[in-house]
Amino acid sequence: MNREAEAARGAPNRPVRRTLLAVLGYGAVAAVLLPAADEVRRIMALPQMFGQALRLMLLIGLPIAMVLAWIYPSLGRGGAGSATKGDTPRED
Repeated sequence: MNREAEAARGAPNRPVRRTLLAVLGYGAVAAVLLPAADEVRRIMALPQMFGQALRLMLLIGLPIAMVLAWIYPSLGRGGAGSATKGDTPRED
């Protein structure tokens, strides 16, 4: 099987995989942030609304992270506009 056929066959799963990884990463970060935010709120004597606002921002940010992970496949991996090792022009 040639590379084009393999790429076409595996292409539909890539957005799903990226989105799943983004959701898992987002959940891991949220699991660390929420208890830490409660400690920061307690130490700095912030109002109770601080924790509620953080939870609301995390809840609103989840679908945004999912959409970005689905749409932008190369985000965080150099992107389309960045040059990689083989793409840099040579000066002779």
